[in-house]
Amino acid sequence: MKDLFDTQQKIDQAVADFTTLLSHPGWILVQTILDANIEVLKEQLESGTEDETKEDVDRTRYKLSISKLTRDLPHNMIAQLQESEGETPLVDPFDTVEQLRKRRESGEEV
Repeated sequence: MKDLFDTQQKIDQAVADFTTLLSHPGWILVQTILDANIEVLKEQLESGTEDETKEDVDRTRYKLSISKLTRDLPHNMIAQLQESEGETPLVDPFDTVEQLRKRRESGEEV
C-alpha cells in the first residue's frame, strides 16, 4: 500500500479524498447500513441458538469484524496517512552508549 501513497502530494490528496468521502450522502448511507448490520450481528452473538456451532459463531464474529473495518476504513486511513506524514527516518551514523558497550562486550572492533 505504501506505493499508493509514496509522495506527500498523494498522501495529502488521499487524506482530502477520505475526508470528503466521510460527508458524502452515499457514504453516510453505507455507514448507516453497516451500523445496522453490526447491531444485528452483535445481537446474534449475544443471543445465540441451541444448534449453533463454533464455526457459526466464528463466522458471525468474522462478519462483525469485517463490517467494523469497512465502516471505519476512511477514519483509519486518514489516521494512518497522517501518522506517516509526521514520521522522520532515524539517520544517526553514531552508535549509542549501549550499542558501543554491546560491541565492546562481544569483542567487536570499536
